[in-house]
Amino acid sequence: MDAEELLNRYAAGERDFTGVSLKGINLSGVNISDSKLDCADLRAANLSGANLSWVKLSNAQFQNAILEGTMLKKASIEHTHFENSILVGADLRSSLIRECSLNEANLEEANLRTKF
Repeated sequence: MDAEELLNRYAAGERDFTGVSLKGINLSGVNISDSKLDCADLRAANLSGANLSWVKLSNAQFQNAILEGTMLKKASIEHTHFENSILVGADLRSSLIRECSLNEANLEEANLRTKF
């Protein structure tokens, strides 16, 4: 799936993108909030400045991804891989983050507060 197809399907009301392959995709600045990306492959994707609030990310792959300034408020992030990813300034407030791999991830200035 490419960025145009994803955004067209999202605009048409689809929210379940379980298992999609978006490896290396450029989704910087897009809004795909309140969607389901369980088991999605987003390795080396650029999601800088994107809105992923309320997104479900169980067992997703984000190795080497760019999530700089990405909005991930109230997201459900479980068993997800962020190895070597850039999460500088990402907003993860009130997100459920459980059993994720963050080895070598850059979380500088990321907001991990549990309350708004």
